[in-house]
Amino acid sequence: MKPKQFSDFKSIKDKVTFLLETNPLLRDNDNRLIATYCFNFIGKEKINEMSALQLLTDLGFNKLPCFESITRERKMIQKENESLRGTQYKVRKKKLPNWFLVDKKD
Repeated sequence: MKPKQFSDFKSIKDKVTFLLETNPLLRDNDNRLIATYCFNFIGKEKINEMSALQLLTDLGFNKLPCFESITRERKMIQKENESLRGTQYKVRKKKLPNWFLVDKKD
């Protein structure tokens, strides 16, 4: 059985999980995660031939995944799976005021 690769996955969640598992540097940096996701989504050969204008046009015409969807999936994955949290996760949580951390159930 050949090793899994980005294109083997269908959903954004599965693709983001794969990227977080294979590249720990992406766990703390949404811009890197989005850039890596788009690079893999488009493909190395095509991206080498693309101009910045074509990339922006594709983004504008929804030919690329929504960046917010990638970020939202990353947040949900890291909330559920501690092993995929970055090194900055605990640092960010410590900076939040106590009232923000209270679980409100109304």
